[in-house]
Amino acid sequence: MTRVTRSTACVTLACIVWTLACGDSATMEPPPDPPRPTTVTVIPATSRLTAPGDTVQLSAEVRDQSGNLMVGVPVTWRSSMPAVAAVDATGLVRAVREGVAEIRAVASRTRGVAQITVFSPDRAALVALYHATDGPNWTNSDNWLTDAPLRSWHGVGTNSAGRVTSVGLVGHRDSQSGRWTSHGLKGTIPPEVGSLTELEFLWLYGNELSGTIPPFLGDLAKLKYLDLSGNELTGQIPPELGSLANLQTFAAHTNSIEGAIPPELGNLTRLETLTLSDNELSGTIPSALGDMAELRHLYLSDNNLTGPIPPELGGSKSRDFGSMGTNCPGRSRRPSETFPN
Repeated sequence: MTRVTRSTACVTLACIVWTLACGDSATMEPPPDPPRPTTVTVIPATSRLTAPGDTVQLSAEVRDQSGNLMVGVPVTWRSSMPAVAAVDATGLVRAVREGVAEIRAVASRTRGVAQITVFSPDRAALVALYHATDGPNWTNSDNWLTDAPLRSWHGVGTNSAGRVTSVGLVGHRDSQSGRWTSHGLKGTIPPEVGSLTELEFLWLYGNELSGTIPPFLGDLAKLKYLDLSGNELTGQIPPELGSLANLQTFAAHTNSIEGAIPPELGNLTRLETLTLSDNELSGTIPSALGDMAELRHLYLSDNNLTGPIPPELGGSKSRDFGSMGTNCPGRSRRPSETFPN
């Protein structure tokens, strides 16, 4: 009896030990993985910058494998196209020139991306010019309305920042026949052109532009050369052009411009050439033109101007004052009769 009890007790004790051991093994869980970045979200995901130098601040939201937000995780910023959009160590993006760039935020081996589009406001102005002047029928419109850089659009020049500095869409004379061929511009100059704040050269001569010379051209503070000659422009010369302090050449001959020459043109102290011949201008020549100290070339022939040549023009540096031609009805003047030596 005693033996049986002892044997049973031993077996029972062994089973208890085994059960406890197995029970511990079954209920033990491996330690959880340490938090690690598994997703990176860049905010905002898309941005459009309208001019070189514009900036946008990006931020990166990093979450671990459980979806929990991670704070203080180092993030590295990179740009796929630094020549379009550059990014610094804080996620500040700066537009460099037109184009599209991908900004990448990298945490450990995980990354998120944002798309940055740099779209020059000058593009909208050129698109407006194209549509307003019958662009589809221009003799050459290579790359216009495409996503190509503006400098590759036919007749367009830009500076290093991608801003438009020159527009040259001009007619030409055929070398064989000698006939003049228009570039095909018809219609009026749209107001959007007034937003080309970096524009220095505007050559639109030898086309079929109509309407008046837009007053908003006087807002182009950096304009140096303005040639609208050989078109079908009407109306009067806007006095606002007198605000173009940097203008060196103004040509609007061979149009149908009427009215008086605005005295405000005398404010163009850097103007070297003024060509207004072959129009329908009337009245007298403003004495204020004598204030244009740099004026070297003046052409006013074939208009309806009257009165004497202002003596103030005699003090100009000009050595090439063109003929008044048939300004007075019924009388044609020679250069020596109209301009002082």
